[in-house]
Amino acid sequence: MTAAEIVFDILEIKNAINDDREIDEVWLIHKFNAHRSLQIIEEFKQSNEIRSMWLMRLYKQEVKKVTSADDPSIISTSIELGKVHLPNIVAIPNDAGFVRLTGSSGILTFDPVSYDTLMLKIMFKEEKMGEFGYYTQIGNDVFLWPYVREVQAIIIPEDPFDIQIIDPITKVLRDFGITDDYPLDIDMCQKVIWEVLTKDLAYNDQQVRDIVNDSQNQLKLMRNGSNQEPPVN
Repeated sequence: MTAAEIVFDILEIKNAINDDREIDEVWLIHKFNAHRSLQIIEEFKQSNEIRSMWLMRLYKQEVKKVTSADDPSIISTSIELGKVHLPNIVAIPNDAGFVRLTGSSGILTFDPVSYDTLMLKIMFKEEKMGEFGYYTQIGNDVFLWPYVREVQAIIIPEDPFDIQIIDPITKVLRDFGITDDYPLDIDMCQKVIWEVLTKDLAYNDQQVRDIVNDSQNQLKLMRNGSNQEPPVN
């Protein structure tokens, strides 16, 4: 399942409804991403589980070495931390959308703590280099200790297009693209497509359902949920 297939189904249904509005594909993906985030949050509240399909890995994130002279978030003048800026993460309760932070090799693991606790950990030198460290998050900035040059993370991003992935053929990092596997399972994808069609494009539920049922040979994703009821909010 790719973003290209998602956009294809939405536009195919739009055309079947004879909607002659000009709709930008980037706008459609933006709306889809927004509804995806909301659906993930609701699903987590109900199940208290993170689905592996939602996750993406951030590779080779450069860490800057900072002190209080560089960043006002650091109160103590004698402390030197690592700082890395992350893309927006889906706001799941208890920061569950930020799954893991490690050194670039994956061996050194950073555990989340509050800012005050991080300062205490540093004061009492409660770290074991090469095995574990600590981090605290302030907005999109992550402050970590001990300092390492690069980190990688596993997150649920609000926008998958903010992430770089390893190309399956060249094995080189590149931007996530419209033909790459989109981080969502098919059931939730169908729900999100319903949301875009009925809320952002303001189509009638029954109208969309009839077109989906009549267009099984044309649609790429919605055909698997032809008898699906629209999501209940």
